[in-house]
Amino acid sequence: MPNRKGRRLFGSIRQEASGRWMVRVPIPDSGGKTRSIGTFATKRAAEDALAIEHGSIATGTWVDPNRGSELLGQYAATFVATNGYRERSLALNERLLAEWIDTTHFLTVGGSRHAIGLGMRSLSSLTTQDIRLWHAAVTAESRRRAVQRLERTAKHPKAVNKAVRAWAQGAGIAVAATGRIPTTVLSKWEAAGGRKALAPDIPPTAGATEAAQAYRLLHAVLARARRDGLIKENPAAIEGAGSVATLERRPASIPELRVAAGAMTARYRAAVWVAAMTSIRSGELFALRRSDWDPQRHTLRIERSVELETSDDDFGQVKASASLRTVVVPKIAATALEEHLEQFTAKAPRSLIFTTSTGGIVYPSRVGKQWARARSAAGREDLHWHDLRHTGQSLAAAAGAGIKDLQARAGHSTTTAAIRYLHQVQDSDRRVATALDELVAREDQSGEDS
Repeated sequence: MPNRKGRRLFGSIRQEASGRWMVRVPIPDSGGKTRSIGTFATKRAAEDALAIEHGSIATGTWVDPNRGSELLGQYAATFVATNGYRERSLALNERLLAEWIDTTHFLTVGGSRHAIGLGMRSLSSLTTQDIRLWHAAVTAESRRRAVQRLERTAKHPKAVNKAVRAWAQGAGIAVAATGRIPTTVLSKWEAAGGRKALAPDIPPTAGATEAAQAYRLLHAVLARARRDGLIKENPAAIEGAGSVATLERRPASIPELRVAAGAMTARYRAAVWVAAMTSIRSGELFALRRSDWDPQRHTLRIERSVELETSDDDFGQVKASASLRTVVVPKIAATALEEHLEQFTAKAPRSLIFTTSTGGIVYPSRVGKQWARARSAAGREDLHWHDLRHTGQSLAAAAGAGIKDLQARAGHSTTTAAIRYLHQVQDSDRRVATALDELVAREDQSGEDS
């Protein structure tokens, strides 16, 4: 609106030689600089545009169109580097950024193949449709890679030899437990459809976790950009894209745990029981020191975690503040732990409870092969080491643990994960440990009676 002298209080409108009306507006906090917001066919349209611009500045909703010009890839790299991630999470997010955001992927839509790359796009140019197409491409590529890995594993010579020997034993054909399998036996196995039987079962969620992780990173980056005032809205708004409908994982039973623990070398048997009965993470387990164990109260203090094998540091802080905790250890695991301490752990208070035969840190790769043999002996090829944590939570829930018990025992920051394991609500961590001992005794008694 013009003042009494005919000058506008905000911005200016000027007719060009072409007859169109140009609108210029002041740039907030720029020391009097102005910018054009375009030309319009009529003066009324120009005045309307000027009024809208004035309103957005007055209400605090205005966003500088020059902001958000930074490339997503550059902004995301800064986000990942400065977000305070711990080493494992930092490595994961750096990989996700490189593989899924900075890399161009392809998606076929309506018979046409589209190249979809977000890393070189400016923040302000991204739309919800862009994110949908990207997510579809990432989901498809992630699944393709997962299926490829499963098929490659199924065709590995070790997998083939194991399948041939199992088939030969069932067919009454004598084959040595080790060494080269005779060609005649291989031919018979193939003729019986053995190679076709090796085709892996492809779960419907194959690759879904990787895609969800990539989406969560992108969403977090764009949420930060929105808070920084670089974009008006977060275009990563696909409902459910950051989560995975995981298939139910079957926990180990007590008899299965006994077989698996027994199949491990003596140095690592107690680790199986402690992991399964306390629900602690593998990194927390192998960072335990003698001083963390209280033999009178049967408790373990969780304060640190093993870092990546490639890290400059051996140990780091636990995953979150909720992970700093003291866990009561059920008798079956406490007994195994006491025996282990006596036989394998050095006497100094700061000595690691679990070490390699040379006294080194136990990284996941160090127990991987042993655990593969142990779970095979228990008839649970599907049982990953991390499933021992799941087993501990499931057993605790069956023993009567409530939401808060499960959350505290596992060191979770929220109740979301704990709710999955809940059967009935009670309290007291010590009662949970006692109930676990009773559950083990009942299952053992049941096994003896059958």
